[in-house]
Amino acid sequence: MTQHTPPNGVPGADGVPGPGAPGEPGADLATALAPYLAQFVVVAREEHLTHAADLLGVSQPTLSRTMSRLESLLSVPLFVHVGRGIRLTPQGRRLLERAEGALVLLELAQQEIAAEADAEHGLVRLAHLKSLGPRVVPALLGAFHAEHPYVRFTLTEASSVRMVELLRAGEADLCLIAPAPDAAGIDCETLRRQELRLVLPAGHRWATRPRVALADCRYEAFVAMAEDYGTRRIADGLCQDAGFVPRVVIETDSVDTVRGLVAEGLGIALLPYEGLTRPGTADVLLTLAPGAPPPTRSLCVAWSSHAVHPPAATLVREFLRGYRHESAGGH
Repeated sequence: MTQHTPPNGVPGADGVPGPGAPGEPGADLATALAPYLAQFVVVAREEHLTHAADLLGVSQPTLSRTMSRLESLLSVPLFVHVGRGIRLTPQGRRLLERAEGALVLLELAQQEIAAEADAEHGLVRLAHLKSLGPRVVPALLGAFHAEHPYVRFTLTEASSVRMVELLRAGEADLCLIAPAPDAAGIDCETLRRQELRLVLPAGHRWATRPRVALADCRYEAFVAMAEDYGTRRIADGLCQDAGFVPRVVIETDSVDTVRGLVAEGLGIALLPYEGLTRPGTADVLLTLAPGAPPPTRSLCVAWSSHAVHPPAATLVREFLRGYRHESAGGH
């Protein structure tokens, strides 16, 4: 194939740019090669310039100049003439293999982008409270999947503070969070209110009482969630309102661990009531003041008010408005 080297950086006759200026790094050479690769693959598969030109909708001389320019960029021959056709050189075969792989990756990317623009086939990045993982999130996704079977999810377990960070960084589309975050740029909608109860060891002197005043707990040892969890902040606030600072002897980032530590008699805890009592513990109603309703917290779905939301995430949000799980829990 006739070699043709256009001036550095000057577009060729067919509008395809020539090679970059001398001394440019290899990444610039790769950028210069990119416009030629789709045409090169067609020529390599057809092994005939005229047939390839017809398929590409360009003239045969234009396509010949393009292939010559590609050979000039690489400084190696890619084709040899055989009769009226052409064949790939060893270097051409190596380039074909890599070029076909690159085009497959581009096609996959295009398909993924198109799918994400389709609400029924998109991807939703959902962050949630850790204690929602065992029962609530599977039940929720199961119900959603029954109506929208092709939506995909990636799930992240995190604290309330961390979930706000994920939303702001654009690393999550939606969060199941409690309590409602008071954070600039974050919108939320309450899904339901959860009652907070006092979790006691089964052998505790108050375990058989129908209810306990929070003010009576001032001298008890507490097992608590870490400070960046919403339930910890609610519990600390309730104790302060009752006139004391809780004496926290153990902190953890797992609500299941809190319940296990309580079962071992290492302290008491304030946790959302999940509908089931762990063996070795008792969940007792709390009173804050005579005649006052029991304390609650809000389980919410939250999202960034500044982000461009994928259609599938909007679909999930609309689904959640009508979804209520009778044993929803969180921390």
